[in-house]
Amino acid sequence: MLRAVVDIYEKTAKCVTGACEIEAATGLGEDTVQSGGGRKFTHTGAAAVREVVARDAGALCQNQAARQVVPQHVFELRELCPLSEKGARLKVYLAGPDVFFPNPQEVGLKKKSICAEYGFEGLFPLDNEISASNLGKSETAQAIFEANCDLMDTADFIIANMMPFRGVSTDAGTAFEVGYMYAQGKPVFGYGADGLAYLERVIKADLGGEIGTPNDRQGMHIEDFGLTDNLMLVCAVRRYGHDVINSQGEWSDLSAFRKCVRLAAERLPLLRGGPS
Repeated sequence: MLRAVVDIYEKTAKCVTGACEIEAATGLGEDTVQSGGGRKFTHTGAAAVREVVARDAGALCQNQAARQVVPQHVFELRELCPLSEKGARLKVYLAGPDVFFPNPQEVGLKKKSICAEYGFEGLFPLDNEISASNLGKSETAQAIFEANCDLMDTADFIIANMMPFRGVSTDAGTAFEVGYMYAQGKPVFGYGADGLAYLERVIKADLGGEIGTPNDRQGMHIEDFGLTDNLMLVCAVRRYGHDVINSQGEWSDLSAFRKCVRLAAERLPLLRGGPS
């Protein structure tokens, strides 16, 4: 018998375990998760449901009552299982200029909550605890650098906020982190581009250049490949068979981020062998 516990996510950083609701609605019941093959799991929530659904899609999806309770994306992605080879949730490093936003902690919590909905564990740079009381500015900077690198080393892949930041291109620190993760052979996902080609953005910012004559006011050539950013960034994302997701909203709008997380849930099981 297929047994499942589903976490029903509210629009907060917390998730509420819906065991009672599932039991009442479907008769599946119990607070453990067991696959049809008999393997039991003690963890609950989206990761547990996704693991069960990946193995026992038919039993759960044919239960119409369950469809009224289980989040729709679980069924849509029911054949995918974004877990590491050891059965743990995949960890995603959440890169971007979000740490400079007016409310970085709030943004980080929201992003991590969205990641959890799709079975991922989000790692936000501000998760690092750095005591800078006895450090100077330079030492503090080095400590942050080392901590972020350590956090990336523990991550399985990266989702980068590639919105133009303080200029016409991706935040410099984010660009480094994309390269750092790519060099380790870890999948790269990106979102936040405004839809404009890099050349168009330079022209719009009145930095010089025009269509057909891509040079800035100093006579320097402006990259013109029709991409939304520098080719080394965009192609790092494209190397894994997908593109940077455009965002038409404000910096606080996380709809493009959610699309990116969903894309990762769809693509990662297909990327076990590396870039496509």
